[in-house]
Amino acid sequence: MPSATDLLREDHHKVKDLFREFDEAEDSTRRKAIAEQTFMELEIHSAIEEEIFYPAIRRQRDVSGKMDETMNEADEEHHVVDLLIAELKKMRAVDGKYIAKFTVLAENVKHHIGEEEAEIFTKAAEEGSDYLQDLGAKMEARKMQLMASYGKTSARKGSAAKKSTARKRVGTTASRMKKGVGTARARTKTTSKKTKTAARKTGAAAKKTARKTSAAAKSSARTAKATVRKATKGARKTAKKSTKR
Repeated sequence: MPSATDLLREDHHKVKDLFREFDEAEDSTRRKAIAEQTFMELEIHSAIEEEIFYPAIRRQRDVSGKMDETMNEADEEHHVVDLLIAELKKMRAVDGKYIAKFTVLAENVKHHIGEEEAEIFTKAAEEGSDYLQDLGAKMEARKMQLMASYGKTSARKGSAAKKSTARKRVGTTASRMKKGVGTARARTKTTSKKTKTAARKTGAAAKKTARKTSAAAKSSARTAKATVRKATKGARKTAKKSTKR
């Protein structure tokens, strides 16, 4: 069973190796996978330090108060790392700034490791090996719990993301269908209006034509009557002249 400081040193070596692998990766897919593994290692490492290791160090008697300042600084360095990880998780590995931000994360972590091993681990060693062994056992047990729950949390997040994407797709499809139906209805209404308008125009034209035809027929009838009257008058005159003779 490793002591508390040995357990943390193992974590430090692991993340440093991951930083090196990230630098050597040749494509964004590989860098993304390494980054995700790094995030998990760092988040679990920070959790066991903040929950168990740091409080144990703070309980040690420190006349000068210098260790409190060191621990406060370590807490703030963890906070900076958390912010960088949160930002990286929202980015795509193909983003031009992804490598730069991950490099900043690595530099911050390396600086933190250097100060922690030089100052905090030295202070922890004053409590003796038995104390560090007991502390290490608690930290390792907690680490196992966090690793198990981390995997479940990631799976839940992935499932939730997939469901959200599916819901969006369904919503988009439904929206498109509604728009399609609405467009079809609008087209039907437009066609109906055009048909009615055309029918009205046709009806009006037919009535106008009928009126013209009727007028022409009446005019022809009047002309015919006038012609008949003239012919009748002419015939009568002719008949009178014949009688006189």
